[in-house]
Amino acid sequence: MRQYRPPARGGGRIGVAALAVAVAVPALIPLSANRLLDKNDNGPQSHRLTTINPVVKLSDELNRAENRELMRYRTNSATPGSIYLRISSLDRFDGRSWQPSERQLIDVPKDFPKPPGLDQGVRTSEVVTRVESDRDYDQGSLPMPYPATQVQVKGSWRYEPEGRLLLADNKQGLRGLGWTVTSLDVEPTPAQLKAAGPPPPALAPYVALNLPSDMVNRIRQQALRIGGNGTSYDRARNLEEWFARSNQFRYDTKVPPGNGASALENFLEQKVGYCEQFSSAMAVMARTLGIPARIAVGFIPGTQQADMSYKVSSHDAHAWPELYFSGAGWIRFEPTPSRGNSPSYAQQDVAPVAPSATPGSAGDLPSKQPQTVPSAGPSTATTSAPAAVGASSDGPRLSGRVLLIGGAVLLVVLLVVAPMLVRARVRRRRFAALTRDVAADVDADDRAGPVLGGWAEVLDTARDLGHPAPEAETPRQAAERLLAVLAVDAPAADGAGEADDTGRLAAGSAVLAAREALPRIALATERLLYAATPPVREPGLGEDVRAVRRGLLARAGRGRRLRASLLPPSLRRRGGPSRAERRYALAERFRPRLPRRRRGEGPGGTPKPADLG
Repeated sequence: MRQYRPPARGGGRIGVAALAVAVAVPALIPLSANRLLDKNDNGPQSHRLTTINPVVKLSDELNRAENRELMRYRTNSATPGSIYLRISSLDRFDGRSWQPSERQLIDVPKDFPKPPGLDQGVRTSEVVTRVESDRDYDQGSLPMPYPATQVQVKGSWRYEPEGRLLLADNKQGLRGLGWTVTSLDVEPTPAQLKAAGPPPPALAPYVALNLPSDMVNRIRQQALRIGGNGTSYDRARNLEEWFARSNQFRYDTKVPPGNGASALENFLEQKVGYCEQFSSAMAVMARTLGIPARIAVGFIPGTQQADMSYKVSSHDAHAWPELYFSGAGWIRFEPTPSRGNSPSYAQQDVAPVAPSATPGSAGDLPSKQPQTVPSAGPSTATTSAPAAVGASSDGPRLSGRVLLIGGAVLLVVLLVVAPMLVRARVRRRRFAALTRDVAADVDADDRAGPVLGGWAEVLDTARDLGHPAPEAETPRQAAERLLAVLAVDAPAADGAGEADDTGRLAAGSAVLAAREALPRIALATERLLYAATPPVREPGLGEDVRAVRRGLLARAGRGRRLRASLLPPSLRRRGGPSRAERRYALAERFRPRLPRRRRGEGPGGTPKPADLG
């Protein structure tokens, strides 16, 4: 059994399942081959390299219990949640499946060409990411953020310009390999995307659909109803909102695999599927609206570790649509609910906030510097019009003062709300781990993280509301102390008794529910800390933690709740493991070591039945 590593308290991206295992273990995943033309500059001869389409036998891998670590990375990005590692680009839809079209391969250039469609007026930031592959992970495409501009990697590789991919040549593999990628974080504004002109004629294949005309018309009418009558950006954003946040769709990896015409119609009718269906449906709908679209396959950002690196596992494999907008080029969208994150330019009505995740340390990586990409054509940046004759010379000065005052006000607002946003993000991460399918907990690490995070949320909520825990307190002692706070006859805090009869009845119900849930959470934590073998996580712990939080809030006064929201004291001690996590790590050192399970074995080394998918 591995020694437990406390989960990082700075966050990371949470998720449960995804589109493609992206060829994590070729021996286990049947894959269909696609041939790429290798342009040989040394002579007239050329040959074809075999790559793979990772959208094959997807559901089998997504439903496997084992969540294997594939790679780790460090980055100097200020927003690590934007690091999607990409291994494939699928641009051809033949009505049966998405495939990469036949493309030419060339030698890997020292500096990659300018990303297609990206103009000087769009803000970009240079990001450096160092990735190290696990010794057991091997496949034929190098995982990289998009758009990469430079790659430092050893071995034999070929460059595919259309998808900006590095593909293995001459039996090259990833096992134990390390590589450094310089990429651009493209940050267009909603206004720039709204003003994007029509796509160039060369992108006509990216709006082609090999589907019956009546089916295309039906899908287009539905896309028009959802997307509305705005710009292409408005329609793309509305499509993403409909899939990911309308609550009409349900994420489920048990549906039959497939992304062809029949699977697409079933998905749009039943509204149940996983990333393969979500990404395919949005890409097809975008194409019916005249927006060039393709599907990218790779990995979401993974899970942040205590050493500020990010761990990417097989359950982090994912697929997402990329849409083309003139001026910004190919940009990603995230239609799959509960997976990955929506990029900032797709959140038009959300004010920009300070980064909510601590950037992973990238060692000697250069600092992140904003830059713009040179454009071969005229700049799309807006220039100021000449001042009108007779205009007051105080106009520019007044505008400058207004901008300065507005910027200062915005900065103050961000400083005020930043602690609240960080605390809310930590809470969401913990609840997401608690609601994860219990079947995914295959080892002590998987079982410990959600339970300890739930217990930490209970203690942090109490601390924020003015009930800090003594240093040496056990879970049982903490439960007894908080039960006294939740006592029905306990005196109400200032402002807590000012509600009407309906409010007092609701508060009383919340307190009673919290008193019932609190002992169950404490007992689960005690079993995890002191049992000879960490027990299986109870599936209802997430609701218990929510009930205790509601009860503690109901016993607090209005002023105390406001202080807990704006200036949560629990943030002052973040950055290291909690007391329960430290105790668990200590208990792991003295717990009897059980033999690690090998693939295909059940508990105790006994063979388990074959996985039926």
